[in-house]
Amino acid sequence: MSVFLAAIAVSGARLPSSMTEIAHEILGIAGAVQITSAGTGFVAHCDLGLWPGRSSAQSERGHVVVAGDPLLRDGSRTLSRAESLERLLRDIDASPHPLASSNGTFCGVVLSRDGRRMEAFTDKLGVRPIYWARTQDWIFVASAQWVLSRLPFISHTPDWRAASEEAAFGFPLGD
Repeated sequence: MSVFLAAIAVSGARLPSSMTEIAHEILGIAGAVQITSAGTGFVAHCDLGLWPGRSSAQSERGHVVVAGDPLLRDGSRTLSRAESLERLLRDIDASPHPLASSNGTFCGVVLSRDGRRMEAFTDKLGVRPIYWARTQDWIFVASAQWVLSRLPFISHTPDWRAASEEAAFGFPLGD
């Protein structure tokens, strides 16, 4: 199990060095923080040690972090946690997607090695949701709302129009 914060630049700008300090300050209350940055993106996480095995993996394709316990399958065999992480990295562009036959409650994020692509995911029912926020230059995703709420440059005012659209139609009509 882990808590994570990830971001990618919308405009292609490089991440400011202060982002690593901010991530350490926010996630540091949960434990030791590990940060991987690449190009225009970064992933910071803290492994809480609640599940056996690691919560992150790296390869030549990128970096993956999961919160919860994804149960990926290879035919009739359920993959171990380490094998699931490796498969997410290896087959992230495959069709069908490796998460198509998954079970369990989890959320996670994959950051490509060059930092130009970030893919956030959650289990089929969204039991472990992904929280996200967008500024003019950045998209942030986190495994916990309290992580985003501590970011100093995120507006913490409700979007009442989107909330009313969500209440009336079940989804917001705009961005």
